[in-house]
Amino acid sequence: INKKDIERPVQEALAQFRSEYTEALHSDVRTIRAAIEAVYHSGGKHVRPLLLLLTAEAAGGVRSDSVHSAVFIELLHMASLIHDDVVDDTRQRRGQPSINAVFDNRIAVLVGDFVLSEALIRAARTGSALIVSIISTLSRQMAAGEIKQLENAREQLLTEEDYFSAVEKKTAMLLAVCAEIGAVTAGADAEVQAHCREYGRLLGYSFQILDNPNSHTPPNKSNGER
Repeated sequence: INKKDIERPVQEALAQFRSEYTEALHSDVRTIRAAIEAVYHSGGKHVRPLLLLLTAEAAGGVRSDSVHSAVFIELLHMASLIHDDVVDDTRQRRGQPSINAVFDNRIAVLVGDFVLSEALIRAARTGSALIVSIISTLSRQMAAGEIKQLENAREQLLTEEDYFSAVEKKTAMLLAVCAEIGAVTAGADAEVQAHCREYGRLLGYSFQILDNPNSHTPPNKSNGER
């Protein structure tokens, strides 16, 4: 099975997502525009928006808030990558120079903040206090996960519990939220939302372990692949 086959059930929604996502990244500030353009043109699989939209379709049908949510989820993911590149001193992102390599850490941090702010604004526009609470909690957990990973690297002592704790906060919870919000925007009941969240969480564990089994070790600063 190829990616196009997976995307087919939500093909129209994905087209709407891409259009809205491009619009969300626009800025009148020249440096922000140049930095974001470099990241945007480096590509990306948009796995997280796809998961959200597919879950919404399965849980009752894609709605406008499903597409809006797919956009802010991808913005949140982009912001986290920009900040991670600064923390890890990564010089490349998907084969292209990272923002901190092209500009500097100050610009990269501020651009990451700009993208994160846009994500939170768009989450608020859904009018759902539940969605805002979910994404705000996720942002806090992702930051805590990054700090925990730095602690582990500094101490150079990693238990299995430490490894899975970092995966939980950095990857598993992001995919859990994608699936959960997909169900929420489709109008699914609380039980279905909980099942979707657990599905996304376990998928996140599998994704991280298969994609980068050594993710608890110091990152490869040359490619920044995630």
